Amino acid sequence: MRAEWQLARNLALSSSRRQRWRQVSLLLGTFLAVLVTLSGMSWLGVSQRADSIVHTRAPQWPQPGEEATAMVFGSGIILDGLSQIPLIYIEPLPGGGREALPPGLDRWPEPGEAVISPGVRRQGLTAESFGFLSSDAGSGAGGDIGDEALVSRSEGFLYVRSTEPLPVDDPEAAAFPVAGFGGDNPAFIETEPDVPALRAALGYSIWMVLVPSLFLTASSARAVSHLVDDRATSMWRLGI
Repeated sequence: MRAEWQLARNLALSSSRRQRWRQVSLLLGTFLAVLVTLSGMSWLGVSQRADSIVHTRAPQWPQPGEEATAMVFGSGIILDGLSQIPLIYIEPLPGGGREALPPGLDRWPEPGEAVISPGVRRQGLTAESFGFLSSDAGSGAGGDIGDEALVSRSEGFLYVRSTEPLPVDDPEAAAFPVAGFGGDNPAFIETEPDVPALRAALGYSIWMVLVPSLFLTASSARAVSHLVDDRATSMWRLGI
């Protein structure tokens, strides 16, 4: 074992040009495999955070005997550069104070006001572009929706408070009562987030990141220089 280790060390540190190909392929292949693997892991982290945000901002159905704190109505609009984005109408009910606020807001907007996300503002749009008044009720920069409610900074998202109160106890109305946001009994109101779900990202990472990385690492490790070929042939002829 000591002789084999010494031989491997001499080959790895050899200054011969005939050995250069193996040295370069090992270093470059390992570097690329680690880089690709780390990018896949970071993508999984982003997707995990996105799933967490989607659950955090989801309205919660009231449990039996639990009092509703707000009325919610969800819809979607299509914008150039943002695809379809959620537009969430919110209306506090009596007893629904600050603790009932959706994530991303510091206070309830006034009737007729809308709070937009930074992604919407980046497209050159304001609340007035949708027929509402601007509000600075958000917890983000400039009163926009805060990061705790957004899958990404580029995501399009709007919270709107209608000029007319959303109907309560009307089975034909699209609005429904909720007992806050985030929990174990969600009523998802989503369109198409910027970031894929964790399950989809996991499948992508396995087949598009992990498998190619393993193949690249194995191929680099098996790279053989002419010097190693010649030495192997000589040892075979000697019966070693």
